[in-house]
Amino acid sequence: MPNQPSSYITEKITFGSVPSLRSGNLPNSDARLVNCFIETIKDGKGQVEKESIVERPGLEFQFETTASAAIRGIYYYEGIIFTVSGPLLYKDGVLFENLLNLESNPVGFVEFYTDTAQKYLIILTGTVGWVYDPVLDTITAISDVDFPNPHCTKGVFMDGYLCVAKADTSDIYNSNLNDPLVWTAGDFVTAEMYPDSVLGLFRQGNYMVAFGAQTVEYFYNAGTSPGTPFARNDSAFHKIGCASIYSVATHEERLVFVGNSAVGGRTIYMLNNFNLVELASEPVRRWMQTQGTIFSESRGMVARVKGHAFYILAGVGRTFVYDFEENVWHEWTNTDGSDAFQCWFMTDHPDGYPWMIVQGNGIVARLNSDFATDVQSVDVDPIVANIFMSATTNKQDYGSLNRKFANRFTLACDSTESPQQIGLEWSDDDYKTWSDVRIMDVSDTMTTTQQLGAFRRRAWRLSYAQSNPLRIEGAEITLNMGSA
Repeated sequence: MPNQPSSYITEKITFGSVPSLRSGNLPNSDARLVNCFIETIKDGKGQVEKESIVERPGLEFQFETTASAAIRGIYYYEGIIFTVSGPLLYKDGVLFENLLNLESNPVGFVEFYTDTAQKYLIILTGTVGWVYDPVLDTITAISDVDFPNPHCTKGVFMDGYLCVAKADTSDIYNSNLNDPLVWTAGDFVTAEMYPDSVLGLFRQGNYMVAFGAQTVEYFYNAGTSPGTPFARNDSAFHKIGCASIYSVATHEERLVFVGNSAVGGRTIYMLNNFNLVELASEPVRRWMQTQGTIFSESRGMVARVKGHAFYILAGVGRTFVYDFEENVWHEWTNTDGSDAFQCWFMTDHPDGYPWMIVQGNGIVARLNSDFATDVQSVDVDPIVANIFMSATTNKQDYGSLNRKFANRFTLACDSTESPQQIGLEWSDDDYKTWSDVRIMDVSDTMTTTQQLGAFRRRAWRLSYAQSNPLRIEGAEITLNMGSA
């Protein structure tokens, strides 16, 4: 006797448990959020009352610069946006100086202050160090023979000293007090608890944090003289290395980075007051194990936008993004969803927006939550493209493997002045094939489509690519539950 529907139920459709990639190189075979993220509203007890899907912010054009070669950095300082492309340094898109360095590695920017309130911006290229004076609007190469050369481009300012590690060594050199142009032979301290070279330096509170490929060590100003004033804190040490020094990003007083575990394998850590907290989920770790040496090209950024703080791990292939508020990973891509996010470098700006530089063309753009488009290029005017976002669920059985008959699918969104078209499709065979896309016209706060076929386990996917920012406030399905 044929199976007959036995009951009706209405179930919420959950998009938040993502990603759950079964393999690092099968991105479309499990739950996934692309160019969107989860936002929850919680009650006074911390319980989730509502879960929404929000489109990622877009890239708003600011100005065009010239990308003569590899993009190497962007930094806001004293009212100026500095960018570096190949050996060339630009101020607000206008060529300012040839940095005499033909490498493609990211440059480092360090703000320097003297005890007489003189300000400088230090630019570290790996072979040449430069000092920009904002009062005179001049830039001077550090020509002192005792300046470490070659050097790691991630340096720090600490207590009136510029501190830079010499490349391929464990030695950390410091400038003379209050003068980044003058260096003294022998003024260095060595990270020597393990045989490991320093890859770069970062600041955390009163400590200088030295990242190596296998270790993390801490240094502080011990006030010793003559020689370097810095000493190692022997009690603070981690047998965890850094897979890419350019993955390190600062989130308030915390440092986030791609780490090499002492027991093998890569993961993502947050370093806070000598404590390491792992952020990477199991699916993200699985993806990281497939990447080989590609992490040398990964770039870490922290952006606060749309009320969320995100750690963006950008680079070749894919861009994974961690939401500190929601403790959820998702992905950002280019506008059509086919490749990684197109920005690898970011700087804070006093206007409250993160500013970025676009790979390949050097366009400077703001990461703006009011935009659902990314700037692509410039002809006479900026050329933009709508961002493609998609949200895919895990396979859902609604508490039973019995056959189910999907009667109604309802979607609730923010209303807009113009209609929005959202695509709905589903897979009943473990993501191998998908239904035809059903277009849902959303012109009000809620829309419904009916007669969605039978299934035992089903994955749902929503997609959207229009010029209005989107927030999906909820989705639910009404089912006839079969008896077998």
